[in-house]
Amino acid sequence: MAKPLLCTLDEIEGTDLNLVGGKAFRLAILRQHAINVPPGLVLTTAFFESQLQHCQLIPLWAGSPDVAVTTESLDWLASTLKIRPLAPSLLRELQAKLTAVFGPDTDKFAVRSSAIDEDQRDHTFAGIHLTELGVPRSALAIAITRCWASALSQPAIKLELPEAKHSEAVRQQANIVYINSAGEVYLNDEPMEVALLGEALSQRMEETDDRSVIMKADSRVSHGAVVEVLDIIKSIGVRKLVISTKVEQ
Repeated sequence: MAKPLLCTLDEIEGTDLNLVGGKAFRLAILRQHAINVPPGLVLTTAFFESQLQHCQLIPLWAGSPDVAVTTESLDWLASTLKIRPLAPSLLRELQAKLTAVFGPDTDKFAVRSSAIDEDQRDHTFAGIHLTELGVPRSALAIAITRCWASALSQPAIKLELPEAKHSEAVRQQANIVYINSAGEVYLNDEPMEVALLGEALSQRMEETDDRSVIMKADSRVSHGAVVEVLDIIKSIGVRKLVISTKVEQ
């Protein structure tokens, strides 16, 4: 079955992380739980790859026997993406979906990145990938290609989070709920029955005077398991919720 080129946040499913990227995936989960997130339209990895195919740039992106993926080639690819117009078929798909989702009169949009590895537990791209606000509909294609190019730029590298004593102290103080790939739930490294999570988390928030929660779920965990835990977290008066997905090594 062909991968969709475009999807709304409401159309994203639990197995779509590698299709829509980390940011869009987590925003979709928040919307599904009635948290106030504006509607959004996602250009999927299939859309990006179709543009590369149209521009005959796949060897530079994926490598081939004749073309190595080097820093220099990615720099050139970033520069080239910014000046190549969207494929006509992709532009038509985008315009039709924009009208279907936002109506014909909406003319200002925000264009943001949602890379697969973005905003993960051990690295981030904050302030590196391009964000453009107030983009008119007529200039969306330009903003999109500029955003793609920023993801291939030299500064877009892993930014390792601090380890050692400071990060250990943060882990001990924060309210962290984790679901592993088997669907097992942990509260700050302690195994936890789902039925007891709400009471235990409420008690911990009282002890730490912190009503924020970090929820981490392996990207392979079932969507139903994530929904069940999110419903519990929402029911106990959490003021701030941060969701992260990762793959167990």
